[in-house]
Amino acid sequence: MKKLLYGTTALVAAGLLSGAAVAQEEGITGSLSGWWVGQFASISQDDGVGEAAANRRDHEFQRFGTITLSGNTELDNGLQVGVSFDWNTETVGAEVGRDGFVFMEFGGFRLELGSRQGAPNIMGYAAPTPSMFAWGFNSPVFTNATAGNNTAAGPAERITVSGTNEKLNLFTPRFGGFQLGGSYTPDATKDPDGFGVFGGPPTDNDAGQQSEVVEIGANFVQSFDELDLSVSAGWAEGDLELAAAGAEDRSDWTVGTSISYMSWTFGAGYKDSNQGTSAANTDRTDWNAGIRYVTGPWGVGIQYQETETELGTGAGEDEAERFELGASYDVGPGIAFHLGIQFVEYSAVRAATAAVAAVNPVGATPGTDAIAISSAAANTLANENDSVAIYIGTSIFF
Repeated sequence: MKKLLYGTTALVAAGLLSGAAVAQEEGITGSLSGWWVGQFASISQDDGVGEAAANRRDHEFQRFGTITLSGNTELDNGLQVGVSFDWNTETVGAEVGRDGFVFMEFGGFRLELGSRQGAPNIMGYAAPTPSMFAWGFNSPVFTNATAGNNTAAGPAERITVSGTNEKLNLFTPRFGGFQLGGSYTPDATKDPDGFGVFGGPPTDNDAGQQSEVVEIGANFVQSFDELDLSVSAGWAEGDLELAAAGAEDRSDWTVGTSISYMSWTFGAGYKDSNQGTSAANTDRTDWNAGIRYVTGPWGVGIQYQETETELGTGAGEDEAERFELGASYDVGPGIAFHLGIQFVEYSAVRAATAAVAAVNPVGATPGTDAIAISSAAANTLANENDSVAIYIGTSIFF
């Protein structure tokens, strides 16, 4: 960590000492941009009594948007300085001010300070989304299936240990296609107002919180005639505060790739996480693969995603399989329509349920045993779900 801080100090010093830091006459040039997405979805899923989607509607309207204010300039000495703020337009409270950071770039080195994802997340590659990111399984804006109590919900092939909490990111120049990045996040929570910490250093005794997160990312990007190849790898580890029984430092690692040839793009990603638990057989793995083809204003694609969460030695596991076929049509600059169909299956293998059923076959013993069987069965129902969703939506970028 000291080496990282020393490198940061040297970077800033290089920018200040290499010439008079005098901005161009126009100063920082600002711009306003943003995007908005909306959808209508019709959903069929397990919604019987005790099942994951019980009492859920079979259709929905949803929307989400972000506004970004950014600005940058290049000083006479070559030092580039910029700032970026994101506001969510469809939420309230702390999440309204989602991200905000400043950056300095000199000689190909880039320093970022503020609220943003860590280097492995920014530099990572995974499967392309069939229509656009709002519906893709990598990190969907719209989640059309209800997960119930299944711990394999929420796919995440990218590292998110530090989230968008206040951090320092440092990226190297790209040499021969290779680039390195590193991140340090002192505390894994934001101030309650969501805009950073104003009341002094945050506490370091929050039970179960992963703080002092160190992340390292790397990628390789190269073009060979009409083929574009991108490969990434990342690692992150947190420092657990006030460790509870069965918990430990969180550790994640990931690899991914994206290959484009003419109008085709193929991608895949894999992540392994110990989930911050010390018990054996409690890792979570996520992987996905997909392909997309674009011709004129049309784009079509497919994506498959699978998640497995181990529940401990002999306790079983939760699984999720997701498949999407989607398409998009560009109506005009920044405006597109999207449609697709998604199949999601959440399954659960719970050892406790199997054990109760084996010892007390249905109908063998009335009373308490029957209640135990019913309770175990209900728990399994809440962890399993089969869904099919058909969506149509639009995206607007400005």
